[in-house]
Amino acid sequence: MKRHIHLILFLFIVSLAACQKQSHILPLLQEAETLMGSQPDSSLCLLESVQSPEKLSTEEYATWCLLVTQARDKNYVEHTSDSVIEVAVRYFEKRKDPHRKAQAYYCQGRVLSDLDASEEALDAYLKAKEFVWQTTDNDLKARICNHLGTLYWDNQSDMESLACYKEAYQVYEQMQHVVGTVSALQKIGVCMRSLGQSDSAFFYLDKALKLAEQEHITTQLAYLYSSLGNLYEAQGDYEKALTCNKESLKFPEVENSISAWYYAIGSLYDKLQMPDSAWFYAKKALTSTDLYVKCSANQLLYDLSIERKAYEKACLYNECYLLLRDSIEDLYQPQKLKKIEALYNKERLINKQNQKMQEAHDVLNLLLMGFLCACLVSVCIYIVWEKRNREQKIKMEELQKQLQETSRRLVANQQDIQEKDALLDDIREQLNQNKKEYEEIIRDMGNDVSTMREHQNDLKEKIENDEKLLEILEVTLKEKELLLDKKISLLHERDKQLSSSLKENKKLEKEIISIKHEQEENRIHLELEEKSRNALNQELERLRLQREEQALREEDVINVLSQMCDMYKDWKNALIGQNPYLSKLIRKSRLYKFTSKDWDEFFLNFEAVFPGFADHLDERYSMDHRWLQICCLVKLGLKNSKISEIYDLKPDTITSLKADIKKAHFSEFGKQSLDNILKRWY
Repeated sequence: MKRHIHLILFLFIVSLAACQKQSHILPLLQEAETLMGSQPDSSLCLLESVQSPEKLSTEEYATWCLLVTQARDKNYVEHTSDSVIEVAVRYFEKRKDPHRKAQAYYCQGRVLSDLDASEEALDAYLKAKEFVWQTTDNDLKARICNHLGTLYWDNQSDMESLACYKEAYQVYEQMQHVVGTVSALQKIGVCMRSLGQSDSAFFYLDKALKLAEQEHITTQLAYLYSSLGNLYEAQGDYEKALTCNKESLKFPEVENSISAWYYAIGSLYDKLQMPDSAWFYAKKALTSTDLYVKCSANQLLYDLSIERKAYEKACLYNECYLLLRDSIEDLYQPQKLKKIEALYNKERLINKQNQKMQEAHDVLNLLLMGFLCACLVSVCIYIVWEKRNREQKIKMEELQKQLQETSRRLVANQQDIQEKDALLDDIREQLNQNKKEYEEIIRDMGNDVSTMREHQNDLKEKIENDEKLLEILEVTLKEKELLLDKKISLLHERDKQLSSSLKENKKLEKEIISIKHEQEENRIHLELEEKSRNALNQELERLRLQREEQALREEDVINVLSQMCDMYKDWKNALIGQNPYLSKLIRKSRLYKFTSKDWDEFFLNFEAVFPGFADHLDERYSMDHRWLQICCLVKLGLKNSKISEIYDLKPDTITSLKADIKKAHFSEFGKQSLDNILKRWY
């Protein structure tokens, strides 16, 4: 029985092992993580080569989700869903590994940033920062602080952004990571400029510039010169601003930004009252393929043509400017709507495909459970059959032993009977011999009476002997009869045993036939399950390929739309910069409370840059006049601190008013901030 128990346990363990994935995926994950820093593209290829990662063990699948999100982020692949990184976060947040927790929360922050969920991204980065300080991964510390600073900067929290950039700078300097140090110094300088601390901004930008020149980091030099140029221009030192912008042209590594710098140089020449040079660089900016730069260059050429009194050219440039501006607005608005629709359709398609795949997985699991149950039933049937067969064999062996014992006793009884027969023959022969002797004696007695007397005693003795022999004969005959009766009973017993054995054999044959039928039915059932499983696997593969093709198509569309959004943002900033009133309003470090006259002047200039924006909000939402003013100020990019100065209120009050506006009119946008809603969707 122990042997059967061991067999059951062995088969059960094998069945469970069949459900588990082999550990060959672990070396691949380790290699992908090793390549993550130096060769992220190779790491992404390795991770995407894993077939059906959701079928891995829980730990391996969570690790795969974490690494593939890291690889996509390092390869600048825009994240469109947080479902993958959520798997890793849910798994590692329950583990006592602070490094994995920090990695998971950091990747979650990167994904949520791409999805414009600023508040959730901030929460994820803060959790990552909490755990990363329990590790020695300085590179991850710096990246978390860097992205936290960028998130605070986008949400107009300059002080928090500056603090995070300074932390990133300290870590990069400790690591002796020169490129990271230069980048952090540049961002600190930009934050200082935004806070109105020009001297500190010059200090950090100059320090970054010297370090970049010393280490020959050409990829950063062009942007550092451009940042210095913007700082000098904000201070009104157009000569130095022009020198810095011209220095930016010396670096071919940033070819995509040269046209924008041509326009910036032309604009500076215009401010320096050097129209010929301004005309030259504005004409060079016209060769740009960037619609926004081209539009701004046409506007600058229009202004220069008016100064030259070349009104025909001015009309042509103004016409080109208006056409480009209309084209950009027509191009941007539909593309923006298409992006929203594409993201919505993508999420809906992914959910639908995930639902189908989940249903298919449930069917597969059901079939697998049926297969395992069939295997276990077959094993149980085999064990029962084996047990009965073994018991039958034991019974047969016992019957065989009983038959052998009966045969042995029959042989012994036959030998006893033969011995008794031989004894009887001897007695009969002795009696016959005595009879003959008696007859001779009687004949002799007739002749000799005296001899008869002499033999009388002998005769008595012989008669006594004969009587004894007769008694022995009778006893022997009785024993023989008893032996014969016993032999007959043994023969009857053997016949019964043989008939019982035959019946058992027939019953066993019937059970064997029924078991064979059951095994045949199980085999047919397993074949049908195997066919169904193959069909489901083919359907799953088809769905996976369809989802990959859809993802590639949508990724291309989203990349194009993202580029267009960036172009629109640059163009919008350029338009604001060309409006003296609005650009001065943004640059001012301290504002005053607006009067009705100030509001009239503000809306006049605001409408020139954002035509129809205020009317659109008023028509659609019938918004309170103060709320409409706040929406326009937010659209312009003013921070809460400056808006509070315009209304002579506390910044917290402005924050509450913005929350009320969003709750009343923009609740359908979910968790997005009012700044992002007005900046992106209107």
